[in-house]
Amino acid sequence: MIKHLTLVGFLLLCVDCYAQLGKENVSMIEARENQVYANHDDADVAKVLSGKRYSLRYLGAKNSQFFLTDQTEFSSLTYDEVKFDTLELQYDLFAQKIVVLLESKKTAEYVSIDNNKVSEFLLNDCLFVQVYKDSVMKEGIHQLAFNGQKSSVFIKRKKRRIEKVESGKLIILFHSFDNYYVKNEYGTFKVSGKKDLLYAFQNSAELKSFIKKKKIRFSKKVKEKGILKAVALFDSELTTN
Repeated sequence: MIKHLTLVGFLLLCVDCYAQLGKENVSMIEARENQVYANHDDADVAKVLSGKRYSLRYLGAKNSQFFLTDQTEFSSLTYDEVKFDTLELQYDLFAQKIVVLLESKKTAEYVSIDNNKVSEFLLNDCLFVQVYKDSVMKEGIHQLAFNGQKSSVFIKRKKRRIEKVESGKLIILFHSFDNYYVKNEYGTFKVSGKKDLLYAFQNSAELKSFIKKKKIRFSKKVKEKGILKAVALFDSELTTN
């Protein structure tokens, strides 16, 4: 949660980067802080964290648009090269928005911040990073689900909105549809199952034997678990040998 002192600390960094604080600088900081609070109820809610007001609820929704839980979680975030250690975050996978609970002296607002300024954030012990200029993955926020010595697994988390009518009422459902990517010495590969995974490792007979030996499965319900387990175990094998 962005507390009053956190805002002041950030403003100190912005206003007085190169000099000791004096009376004039303190006045400047107080004026800047007042400006932040004065603008808190405008369209651009946060002048420290660039963003806009965010409406959390979808009327008629039977489940959540968020990653793992619809509750905010205390998390860390690196934004515009500044690291915040204890923010309350949520990640809207339908709108692809990172949501911060921003508090001032008088109000508390949910704010969707500028994704392009986010380098990384940790949410529910899952690391999300900004991907730039990759040959296969589109630029944007991806979960770095595994990062080994020889290979990595990235997941693009998304949800789609489905509308239907039940008993004369409009019902909204959010269904996950995630894309998986393996990055290794051969490049970046989109992986949907066993065949794609083997291709990402140049159809390695060793990996094929490894998957069979460990009885790793890639059916729809366990696909993510299978990809992560296979890559992690094989990466360890490659690193050891």
